[in-house]
Amino acid sequence: MAMLLLVLAGHTAAALDRRAALARSAVLRVRGGQWDGRPPAGAPPPGYAAGQPPPSYGQPPTGYPPPYGYAPPYGTPPAQQQQQPPPGYGRPPQYGQPATGYAPPITGGYGGAPPVQQLQLVRVPVRPSYGGAPAVLEAQALPRLSNAQARAIRAPPAAAALLTSFSSVAETPLLLKRLSLPLGAVVQPLAAPAPEIRGLDANGTGTSPTLIRCHACKGYLNPYVKLDARSNRWECNLCGTINALPMPMAPEPPGGGGGGGLLRGLWGGGAEPPPPPPSLDRADLRHSEVEYVLSPYESPDYGGRTPPAGRQLLLAIDASAAAAASGALRAACDAARKALAEAADSTRVALLSFGAHVHVHRVGREGGGVELVLPTGRGRPTLPTLAAPPFATLGEQREQLDRLLDRLAERPVEDEGDGGDGGDAVAAVVHVALQLLAEGVGHVVLLSAAGAGGARTLPEPSADRAEVSASLERLMRAENTALATLAGRCVDASISVDVIVTPPSDATYTDLASIAQLSSATGGELSLIPCHDDQDRARVRAAVERAMRPPEGSDGVLKVRCSSHLAAKRGFGGASPSDPLLVNLPVIRKSSARAIELECVERSRENKAAGPAAFLQAALLYTAPDGSRRIRVATRQLPVVDSLDRLASSVHPPTLLALFAMLACDDLSKSSAKEVGEKLEQSCVGSLVAQRELCPTPIKRSKDELILIKPLELLPFLTWAVRRIAPLNDLAAHSVSPDAAHLLIARLSHLPVHSVCHALLPKLYLIHSREMGNGWLPAEGASNKPTAGASSEATSSAPAAPPSSAPNEVPMAVSNGISVAGVYVLDALHDLTLWVGSQAAPSFLEALFGTSRPTDDSKLLPKGSNDDVTRLHALLEQLNDGRPHAPVLRIVVHGSPRQGQFFSRLVGEGYAGFALALHVKVASKL
Repeated sequence: MAMLLLVLAGHTAAALDRRAALARSAVLRVRGGQWDGRPPAGAPPPGYAAGQPPPSYGQPPTGYPPPYGYAPPYGTPPAQQQQQPPPGYGRPPQYGQPATGYAPPITGGYGGAPPVQQLQLVRVPVRPSYGGAPAVLEAQALPRLSNAQARAIRAPPAAAALLTSFSSVAETPLLLKRLSLPLGAVVQPLAAPAPEIRGLDANGTGTSPTLIRCHACKGYLNPYVKLDARSNRWECNLCGTINALPMPMAPEPPGGGGGGGLLRGLWGGGAEPPPPPPSLDRADLRHSEVEYVLSPYESPDYGGRTPPAGRQLLLAIDASAAAAASGALRAACDAARKALAEAADSTRVALLSFGAHVHVHRVGREGGGVELVLPTGRGRPTLPTLAAPPFATLGEQREQLDRLLDRLAERPVEDEGDGGDGGDAVAAVVHVALQLLAEGVGHVVLLSAAGAGGARTLPEPSADRAEVSASLERLMRAENTALATLAGRCVDASISVDVIVTPPSDATYTDLASIAQLSSATGGELSLIPCHDDQDRARVRAAVERAMRPPEGSDGVLKVRCSSHLAAKRGFGGASPSDPLLVNLPVIRKSSARAIELECVERSRENKAAGPAAFLQAALLYTAPDGSRRIRVATRQLPVVDSLDRLASSVHPPTLLALFAMLACDDLSKSSAKEVGEKLEQSCVGSLVAQRELCPTPIKRSKDELILIKPLELLPFLTWAVRRIAPLNDLAAHSVSPDAAHLLIARLSHLPVHSVCHALLPKLYLIHSREMGNGWLPAEGASNKPTAGASSEATSSAPAAPPSSAPNEVPMAVSNGISVAGVYVLDALHDLTLWVGSQAAPSFLEALFGTSRPTDDSKLLPKGSNDDVTRLHALLEQLNDGRPHAPVLRIVVHGSPRQGQFFSRLVGEGYAGFALALHVKVASKL
């Protein structure tokens, strides 16, 4: 018996030792990112702690199928792309992977081991100046944007919620400075629906699963945190703080027979070690983008005002004689009536009209009328105490409000006396709107015919190009400081303002820069619609209807957090002066985007031990259209690299182009156009000089060629795309008005990445060429011709071409390549230009315009008049579909004074000369 007890005791001790060893091993594996050979749900892959690169940002954790839209790094040769998904700009780069576009280091030759071989260089010969002759660059050898690249760069990316200009982070600030390109992020929080991992239950509590945040930095739980399954703790990947997970429910006892206790240890029939706690199986550990719905009990803890029972909408309509004469007043009232007919019954609406005075209207039984008349002088009008706020609830007074709007359009209130300039009238009506919306959380739709400049007519531009550029720059600056103060008050009250300016003609100056402060600061939309014909009035109606639709979100706050290796350099578009990573958003639309410039921070000894990656997290707290408070969270990881070639290969060209544009637009509000243009060029030149370090020794200092590495071959072209906008380009200054130039800059500051790329790189379609017939050009015509120049092989298998019925897109067009026998459509996102050659087929022009000699003021025949014009209308409708702003169609005939508006937007115009100027600056630094 004693012997049996000794044997049993020995087996039991051995079994306990084995279990203890297994437990220790499991804990070590969990700390290393594994659980029984597999990572926990949503945890980083094995090897993270051992120094292996973490997974790509936005990519689901190991074990989950990657979403459609992933591509190898920009510049990957075709032979290596065969093992990758189809490439394209619209897909986030493969973060954390070595640059597959580079071959192994050369082990001999040229006196060293350069990281890039000659085959991966783009070399453009330059004939130096000699005997007084200027230097000449071989333009045909320049890298050019192919149709496949153009389609990819303008396509919406799969991970648009949070895009970065680099897919990695430099290990030191000096390394990033050497490359001389900006590091930043473009946040589009509502780009696509995120997995709703937590909705409201039947009781409206929404407390499961628990919303988990770091108690130190307030960051949210995400797939890239480090987990310890046994201790139920997680380490924040943003600040390194150890936090506790909510305790899971006790697991059910394992099934199976065979007895228990010592007999299981003796015979080996005991249950396996328990699985990971259920708290690790969370959706926010599996998805890098998630959305939480807050319960009514939690909402007060996250701030924000208590939203009113219904949406508060205030219409401020210019009822002056100018607005009535142009038809803008009637168009606005008709659009408002149509939009209110479809609005929810709980919507509360107030109406203001203004001119020389501000008129407060109240709805009554017979439609109502003016209740108060307030002055619009420089002293801000004070609203007296009213018996009740002049808001009408649509469910009760929809018909009366409809009659009131119709009466205002037919018989605008007559103003007496001088109302001062337009800025005073706009400031007065916004001041009254703030008093009416004292509770906050409201939306103002403001329509003004005079803007903030009093609708002045500008003189004819001078022949001196420098003088015109300086005048344009001066008129693009905001002059009304009072509107800037009111814009800040609107942001503090969470009131958004949509601004629609309707001057009587294109030559009218409205000081759009001043009035645009209201929409830019509050997240509203800005529209400039010269109103002088039926087409313009239709655009006014469309703009008012769009402004009155409920947005995707309101009363929002965007907070971006980053790990210790990153820091905010500056923020744009409503960012807090004290915290560039905090942005107030009174209104959030799907197309709303904000940019943040980042910088690298020297890694301390403690930070280096945190892992080979940096992290970004964007969290948006907002009110959804259903009234619920929600939190949208997107997290990205950026591997840390220690070499110039790996950093350069991780550039994401579309985001870099968008960031270039947003930085330039922000700089234009504080610096001269000359300084902004020089800063943009210096960044490109510095990067070109840095790329010489990656070349073999014999050509590092060659001054007879412009040298680019494959991943950055389009850098000069993308820089030129930003350099072409007015007032950075003297050529564009002659063909654009100050208001139109500022409209583009204001929109570029808040557009998502793919829309910025579309606006800066317009599409050009050739729809007719007399040389190939008297009708529409066959679809297999120009688009299949080979593109001259060194087009990137990295995107040779980019998204498929449009169907054969689509028109032919002309890549990299220049003015001397435009045929006078053709008809072209230029699509610049916010406007469309139909350019008509003087030698186009008369029968084709008759079919489009009803005359063989159209002018700039000609109109297209109605849809259905004939097959050719019907096809053109169908193309224009296709191009308009899904645009954030309804584009305007302009007719430009060859030889007219307006043709500069067409030629100045051709993406290839001036590219070769700009590249040569860059090379001259690079050569001086070698």
